[in-house]
Amino acid sequence: MKRHFQKTIIGLASLMLTANSIPAMDLAYAAGLPQVQAEEQAAATVSEVTITRTGVRFEGLDEDHYLVPGYYMELIANVKLSDGSLAAEGMADVEWKIVSKSGKKVRSYCKIRKPLTKAEAEIELDRRGATNKGTRKALMETLTRSTVLLYVPCGYKNVEDLEITAASKASSQVQSEPYALHVVKKYDYLAGNKRYFQFGLGKKAKGKVGTAKETWDAEKGCYQVKLPTVSTKDKWLKFEGWKKADTSEEENKADRNKIYKAGTVLEDIPMMYGGQMNLEASWKDLRIRDVRDVQYRLDDAGKTVTVQKNLNQKQKYATIPKAVTYNKKKYPVTTIKKKAFAGSSLKGIVLGKNIISIGAEAFAGCGQINMIEIQSAKLGKIGKNAFRGLGKGVTVVCPKKCVKRYRAMMREAGLPKGAVVKGV
Repeated sequence: MKRHFQKTIIGLASLMLTANSIPAMDLAYAAGLPQVQAEEQAAATVSEVTITRTGVRFEGLDEDHYLVPGYYMELIANVKLSDGSLAAEGMADVEWKIVSKSGKKVRSYCKIRKPLTKAEAEIELDRRGATNKGTRKALMETLTRSTVLLYVPCGYKNVEDLEITAASKASSQVQSEPYALHVVKKYDYLAGNKRYFQFGLGKKAKGKVGTAKETWDAEKGCYQVKLPTVSTKDKWLKFEGWKKADTSEEENKADRNKIYKAGTVLEDIPMMYGGQMNLEASWKDLRIRDVRDVQYRLDDAGKTVTVQKNLNQKQKYATIPKAVTYNKKKYPVTTIKKKAFAGSSLKGIVLGKNIISIGAEAFAGCGQINMIEIQSAKLGKIGKNAFRGLGKGVTVVCPKKCVKRYRAMMREAGLPKGAVVKGV
């Protein structure tokens, strides 16, 4: 069934017009017809109005008279004249009437589209890039008839069945048989699920998400949701706002990194069967500090600091201090994170007296570096390939008592054989 939906959705998409894209109907179309033809059509009267459905059909659901929440469907009104022909565009405009089973306000998106003239339809087809003859013929039929586009949003179980009629304005006594439309309340995973907007706290935080009020605006044909607030027990995290978490769709690239504050009302027009928008809480880590083109982070225990990364790949010299200040309190800098300076343009770096660990590939690919000063006598761990890709002319300066041990550790981590390790 899902494969059938995917195939039919593609066909339906080509039949849909975006809002405000239909030019006004040319009421003077008949005046442009050859005189004899115009006289013949003018003499004919409206004899019949029928409603037919276009686009998606649902196998096993009696086809025409079912609408699944999250899907669009389109109905066309055909106006026949007394001579058996279909009415020319603009000669017999249609009055649509759409009511729910109980007569209450229809809780769905209903957009009535007036017919285009053939000339206007040709322009519209060119705009869409429809070049195939068969496709153009099918679309031409749709565009030159009065149609109504129906959409019932996911997540509203109280949407009622609809009854639709179409009457000719040229002859008000002539109208179609009522078109009974059954709105499916539950169908696979599509109906009855209020799932267009989904919220997440993200990987960094555990907490609660406030209530989000989601509504369907039938006038605009879009979902509206007021973004909720969030809470977390993590004292180091500050909530910045919501951002899109889905990174798989090409069209989301432009606004993927936008941050929306709690309380913002978002509007989004669903395409085809609703889809969904994943919103993830964006957090500011209060433990992070940027100092002289280097980023530091207070570790989870709140006792020591790690060098996170180099913020300026073009900087030539960097100094890692023995401690940094957070909230007027000093914390020792003990660790260089994995790949922290990898591939940078450093020529020289000083590592402070409290460094005890250097992560894997921390300085990998720093081909221009020629001087490394290690002030710490506590360095006990160097990760794999931490010094791979450095030039042969590198000089490493460290405490005298550590020369032999540091040389062995650094060589095992990729330091070139031609590098010099000496004590001061």
